[in-house]
Amino acid sequence: MSLLPLEVLNAGMIDNIVGFKFGTRGHNEGAGSFLGMVCAEITPETGVSHCYFDVEDKHLLFTNQLHGGCTAAFLDTAMPLVVYPFVPTGSWVATMNLNINYLKSVEGGRVDAYSTIHSLGKTSSFVTARVENEGRVVALGSSSMMIKRFDPKNLKGETWR
Repeated sequence: MSLLPLEVLNAGMIDNIVGFKFGTRGHNEGAGSFLGMVCAEITPETGVSHCYFDVEDKHLLFTNQLHGGCTAAFLDTAMPLVVYPFVPTGSWVATMNLNINYLKSVEGGRVDAYSTIHSLGKTSSFVTARVENEGRVVALGSSSMMIKRFDPKNLKGETWR
């Protein structure tokens, strides 16, 4: 049973996310900002997104290899982005489980993640990602995600549940 075509419920998210470089537009905190991550593309016809970051010295271990935590943070930030256009406006997507298989080390260059939606329900989604460095597959990831409607009243000091 094919998931495609997916129904875009929040087209504005594509416009807001694609071309966005984390660390700009007032979003100067978090893992995406530390990495300088960019969302290059979200293709609604396929349910696939492409994000990337350029490896800098601050991302490397003393052995000159990319820290695995950078890959994990990259996937944890990139994978939910592919889900946002397909959930109702005002929804929040959060990682519930993240699995990563590291296949090769990264010493520099650009790191790309291609995330694909495999399951999309009202309250959860399952996404996989292929991580590449200079054309080599260096990691594979999978994640189950919670989809929850955002309640603005929680901005007034009430606890988020």
